[in-house]
Amino acid sequence: MDSTAATKLVQTLRDLADAGKTVVAVIHQPNQHVFSKFDDVLLVSEGKQLYFGERKDVKGYMEQHGCPAPPDMGAAEHILDCITRLPIEDETDEEVDERMDRLARASEETEIDLGVNPDEVDSKHIRHFSSRIRGGPSAGILKQFSLLLKRSFRELKRGKTALIIKTVQQVTLGIVYGGIYSLGRDQASVQDRFGLLSLIAIGAANVSR
Repeated sequence: MDSTAATKLVQTLRDLADAGKTVVAVIHQPNQHVFSKFDDVLLVSEGKQLYFGERKDVKGYMEQHGCPAPPDMGAAEHILDCITRLPIEDETDEEVDERMDRLARASEETEIDLGVNPDEVDSKHIRHFSSRIRGGPSAGILKQFSLLLKRSFRELKRGKTALIIKTVQQVTLGIVYGGIYSLGRDQASVQDRFGLLSLIAIGAANVSR
């Protein structure tokens, strides 16, 4: 979305939160106006948690851990610089690595309030991003396939009108092609088969747009 649409959407989410709803959003490169609408933020870079806490404290947190912000830079732009593996001003590659590792270690040592009683929750079911996490995804290939397949079906169900239109298009094309070509099993029908395949390819390309 463009900046205006993103601002309107986040304002709607802000209104829901003010009405007592819990809203969790994933956002990339927010502008300062959008960023100011959030209460708490979780900053993740390269699979590592670099900050979790209140939005109003994040700028001071970064400055506390060696990432001072220029006077004329907003918090949103500043934290993106801090958690991105790109040199800030005259940083060397070694200093960039040290900055990222420093923020990851500091985040590991920060106690996170999950809003639950630790005595009532099995600790092995509580996970957070950490530089110590290694290996591939915790879900197996079959689980991932099942989740993605379900998501695809949900997306198809939401777009029923488009699905019906595409089905009608394909059936209509099949009827038209069947009326034009009468294919046999002899050598003379080879040319007709090439023509039919060309039409099918062109039609499929047009429908998929």
